[in-house]
Amino acid sequence: MLSRLACIILLAWPSCALARDKTSWNERAAAKLEERTKAEARTVLAAVLRDDKIEMTPCLLDIHWSTRPVTVDIAQTYLGSSLNADVIASHLGVSPVDLIDAGDKMRGSACSDAHSDALWRQMVDDFRSGANPGERGADKGRSARSSTLRLRRAEITLPLFNRMFTTAAVVVGYNSLYTWKIDADASQQYSDKYDKAGYYRRQGVEGFGYTYVYRKKGGVWKRIHETDDWSAH
Repeated sequence: MLSRLACIILLAWPSCALARDKTSWNERAAAKLEERTKAEARTVLAAVLRDDKIEMTPCLLDIHWSTRPVTVDIAQTYLGSSLNADVIASHLGVSPVDLIDAGDKMRGSACSDAHSDALWRQMVDDFRSGANPGERGADKGRSARSSTLRLRRAEITLPLFNRMFTTAAVVVGYNSLYTWKIDADASQQYSDKYDKAGYYRRQGVEGFGYTYVYRKKGGVWKRIHETDDWSAH
């Protein structure tokens, strides 16, 4: 086998030219596949936001891709995977923001966990001081609550596709931190849980995880299947 140096020096050799052409073709094919994956992923993620009616709020999106896998049964049933294992998509050197907010229209809607933690602490301080009134009537069925404070977060995986780019699977997780306030008079009988002003002394956590399967129909990605993967309260 000719060395790379020999090929550089003796470009006229047919075997060198063939080797270079093959390498160049493989590189072009890989680059084309990567760009196709990014383009299709962008439209699938837009479909997820559309179908789940996601409202972009501060720090909603995690800046990193979720590492939750597409389960083996979903991968085999819908994507034609031959692997007997769960599958995680390669990140292709891009972040969720790169694909979801390519036009930089959602500035402030994506952040790290550290930034999210700092934002929540500031939100709680503002809530307790009265600077942030919270959401009134946000928790139906809990009439004692006068207002609720929430910080919502979403994590998402890079979509996985079948070979023809006609079907995709994506794993999504929604989490929220929350606390609340009740009427000061009502809080006195629960002094271990509420302060004198009626603010809850702790915080609540809830979350839900789903796997969505999309199929392209008439050039539009439509959800055809979903599974409830996990929940936390």
